[in-house]
Amino acid sequence: MNKLGNNLKITVFSLIGLAVLGSTIAVLKLTAPKEEAPEEPDVPAVSDETVFTRLTADDVISVSVKNQKDEYTVSADANGGFIVNELNDLGLNIPLNGSLLTNLASNVAELSSKLTVEENAGDLDKYGLLSPSAQVRAQFADGTSIAFCVGIEAPAPMTVYFRLEGENKVYTVSSYKLNPFLNDKYYWIEKRLTEEYDPQTAPIISRVTINRADLDEPMLIEALPEVPLEETRTFNTHKLVSPVSVELDQEKARFVVYGMYGLTALEAVSVGFSESFYETVGLDEPFCEVQVRSGGKLFELKIGLPAVEKSEDGVDTLKGWFGICSEVPDVLYLFEPSALPWVYAVPEDLMAEMFLTPYIYSLDRLIIETESARLEFTITGDANGGDILLNGEKLTDDRRLKDLYQYLVGAKGEWIFMEESKSEFIARIVYKYKDSGFPDDTVEYYTADDRKSVVRLNGENIFKCRDLYTTRLVDNIDAFLSGGDIIQNW
Repeated sequence: MNKLGNNLKITVFSLIGLAVLGSTIAVLKLTAPKEEAPEEPDVPAVSDETVFTRLTADDVISVSVKNQKDEYTVSADANGGFIVNELNDLGLNIPLNGSLLTNLASNVAELSSKLTVEENAGDLDKYGLLSPSAQVRAQFADGTSIAFCVGIEAPAPMTVYFRLEGENKVYTVSSYKLNPFLNDKYYWIEKRLTEEYDPQTAPIISRVTINRADLDEPMLIEALPEVPLEETRTFNTHKLVSPVSVELDQEKARFVVYGMYGLTALEAVSVGFSESFYETVGLDEPFCEVQVRSGGKLFELKIGLPAVEKSEDGVDTLKGWFGICSEVPDVLYLFEPSALPWVYAVPEDLMAEMFLTPYIYSLDRLIIETESARLEFTITGDANGGDILLNGEKLTDDRRLKDLYQYLVGAKGEWIFMEESKSEFIARIVYKYKDSGFPDDTVEYYTADDRKSVVRLNGENIFKCRDLYTTRLVDNIDAFLSGGDIIQNW
């Protein structure tokens, strides 16, 4: 088996097992176990509504947050939006999610409670308010302010305990309003790194290069040249040119080709990195590097170590992969596995089953050879007119050639086969294109010993197909020469 075949036996998860040996990943704030909440307080409740603030996000000057993960301040900026001071002061390219920050400001600007739990609580600890989950202070444009503490979850659905700073009166407030204050400063970083692909306006993705630790050669994908509709030679849009040369199935390869557009991370992990930090997350020697060229733009993505999470029963599960994208080079992200098709892609999964489907009128010549026959067709004109010559003589009826051609391009690669083989020649089909920009395509069939035939594309073994196809192929070529019926089924 060739190098590619050997490497395809290597699973990504074997790499994961090695990577997890690194002891420094845990410092990157992977989810920590939640502390057990104290026993729910059993106290009388008074039903009323208390309004703490009744303003809008436009009235917010700053919101200072201190929680069990982080401490930071969100401030209004001159453009009517909000910044995170500690991130802004770094002077790096750190895009923030404006909608989330505006929502945070709105939550603190319009805050109320529908339930007073205890007027003068002697034991704040049972509410989680002695060592609160978050302490928040907000300043407003009218000179007023509010400071409050966020406690543990309350028995009432979707509520948490709450008190104003310096007071012992305990309320419940909607968790929707208060949960945002439990996040660290990295939560407010934009997680969508690139825009969605718009086929109406976006340029063609001309090249995708995947360098990966488990591959001896990079996977290189290139766009097939665009031709006028009447000269269409294939319905596929891209072709794998390394480590083998074969068209890609448009649907199977869609996420690999277009996945860089709309790329979205699970979370932002850190910003600004030292050399030692790169080693910590595996970006000094990335497991996978992806380059996508679209028009004049080059997207680059480096994927380092996997992040593994241990469940309560002690089982390790893959949470994602650490990575950095050229669009936001100053932010380290954690990506879900499903967002990174390049980590798992192998040529077998992307190849088109109907591996070569040129339009007959895109051809200048078609050469068909068997052990006993050689047919050379010259094709002039197009579907609207022109002649087809067989071995130099004009065909009076091209319908039968089209029937034979339909059978030729209906060939399927049913099994991947990239090994060397010693077998007997069955047939050869050579497609020579009118457009000099297209190199010739040659499909050859050879015998195998398992009721299958080897399919060799442009000099390389790529697939196997059933003997039934190649037996019918030879029969159909003979039938074409003798005037017999050309049968499509096999």
